[in-house]
Amino acid sequence: MQCQSRSLLAGLALGACLTAASRAGVTVGLHFVEGAAERMDFMPIPVPYFPEVDHLIEPWQMTNPANQFVLDGAFAGKTEADVRAAVVASVKERYHSIPTPQGYVLDIDFQVGEVSGPGTVNVIIGKYKLSGTWFGFTKDGGGLGAEANGENNSAVSVDRIDSQLQVDFIHFEDAINAIANVVTHEVAHLFDLKHVWAAARADLGWQPSDPVVTHPFDVMATASSGLPEEGWLEKNIFTSVPGTQAGGVSSVDRLIQTVGLKWTDSPLTIARNGAAFELRWPSRPGKVYDLVSSTDLSTPPSSWEIYDPDGPGGVPPHANLPPSGTGINALSVSAPDSRRFFAVGEKASP
Repeated sequence: MQCQSRSLLAGLALGACLTAASRAGVTVGLHFVEGAAERMDFMPIPVPYFPEVDHLIEPWQMTNPANQFVLDGAFAGKTEADVRAAVVASVKERYHSIPTPQGYVLDIDFQVGEVSGPGTVNVIIGKYKLSGTWFGFTKDGGGLGAEANGENNSAVSVDRIDSQLQVDFIHFEDAINAIANVVTHEVAHLFDLKHVWAAARADLGWQPSDPVVTHPFDVMATASSGLPEEGWLEKNIFTSVPGTQAGGVSSVDRLIQTVGLKWTDSPLTIARNGAAFELRWPSRPGKVYDLVSSTDLSTPPSSWEIYDPDGPGGVPPHANLPPSGTGINALSVSAPDSRRFFAVGEKASP
């Protein structure tokens, strides 16, 4: 059933992308280590192989005059605050610039420093002193489980980016891209994104059926998937190439599925309450409201069906909902689907 006279209130379309694995907003803390070294408590290497104390991220100054970033010229004359601010801004931009339906943004925020509480994860950034070649390490999918409570589930060793890449960091943007690509990549692993091929490298395990993404490279590419040295200096992005992630979807699709979307500055809010979702929106006298819904965003919210959670003969569809009288309507709904979107439409009272 469609109500053609119904109009969507500005900003009332979508409060959150409700998927089986999504949460009502994820906050990532980008924590540059200062002072004492900090423990990587998610590191899976058994203690008998390495002493537990070695699983630490130590402080590391990106603008130290002895670093390649400075010697090559990229960070010459820059302060540590300048560099950190640029890294954070670049990481945010990679996430907030992904293609999303009009009016929607990815439901993820970033803060400098440690964060805590439900729906939060931290990335510790500094120097890792054990031998090895990795630039970052992440507890795969750690941002989706019970660990998403402010624990450190991802780490980046910036000193290795500086010392092990055989490229010249001449321009400021080059060095920032190298660091931001790694941080963005490790954060995405928290949300279940996998590596993407940057070259057809059969010697590394590439198969003819595997998509290859180049120029710009998918940010999920790495040396182990054929990313050339100079690729670290480029502004790598999340791409929409199908098949780069499990299930045949793209990196953008997987990110949206796991993190979710929200309507920009939406007065409609959605919060999980066990198996139900609690919706709230502003209401006005003389108006009634329809809750409409869809399982995808391929059609505009104005064409979505009125939401009927259990079909004909059960709970009535959520249509012609009167204003509460308090100025705020509240509604609890069940959503058994693994992926569902909601919108609220306002129309004149019959």
